[in-house]
Amino acid sequence: MRQLNPALTAKLVEGVTTLARAWRLTRKDGFIVAATEHDRDLTRLGTLFQASISLRENALEKELSLSPGHGALSGALRLDRVSEADVRIGLWDQAKVEAFAFDWTDAESAIHLWSGTVQSITCQGHAFELSITSLDPNLNQVIGKVYARTCDAQLGDGRCKADLSTPTRSWNSVITSIPNDRTLIVPKPAAIVLDHWVGGSCAFQTGPAANWKTSLAKLEFAQNEIALALAQPMPIMAQAGNRVLLKVGCDKSYATCRDRFQNQLNFRGVPTLPGDDAVFSGPAISGNTGGRR
Repeated sequence: MRQLNPALTAKLVEGVTTLARAWRLTRKDGFIVAATEHDRDLTRLGTLFQASISLRENALEKELSLSPGHGALSGALRLDRVSEADVRIGLWDQAKVEAFAFDWTDAESAIHLWSGTVQSITCQGHAFELSITSLDPNLNQVIGKVYARTCDAQLGDGRCKADLSTPTRSWNSVITSIPNDRTLIVPKPAAIVLDHWVGGSCAFQTGPAANWKTSLAKLEFAQNEIALALAQPMPIMAQAGNRVLLKVGCDKSYATCRDRFQNQLNFRGVPTLPGDDAVFSGPAISGNTGGRR
């Protein structure tokens, strides 16, 4: 059972309260935006909750199961740190949302109402709407090691340890033209194996789409240039002259880890793991000398 501050409990019993709703949004990169329906800014829980113009909350609806609950938060914010560009490039996707009730006359009184994550967000000027789901899906995440033939590490992370800083694995380039929202044209480097970059990443470093990142679906030679096909359309059109950082791809197979990265000692899969056919075929009918097939 939730325990409330005794002073706050006494005020709730009186029927007339000095409570204000408040919401805190925390992006995956740690950036925080907080708002309150109160007409003045409030500092609570080490966070400045800015007074908003208008907010409307549909609280999370939850069933007695592990299926996620759903809710919404909409209205208008007077917050200069939330830009439509950041929303469109996905910086607020999967942000954590927390709802509180504060007593604006008592800095120590706070009630945590619910938490969730942003599933989608639409923004037009200062108006926005968040679609929120509960944190219950986190309970379904796999914890521990999964045995598979393919590697379960992320390319270049602490478990993979592959060095991506070399010119054959990392490529900082300038965009020369943009035929459409899923294609970029960049200068051809001195030497490149196109197949090695399929599935790699493309991070926009400058311009309107800065900080947006996607993967490379296909690369093709176009005279003295290279056409990059993006896995997703650009939410905000980049411009010629903007810079992108490209990184080589990896299909998580042992052969790629060995031949492309010479990193087989750090391969995090089991390439010799028997397949389903070996598991279900059973022992041979004849010539069995100790369980062999």
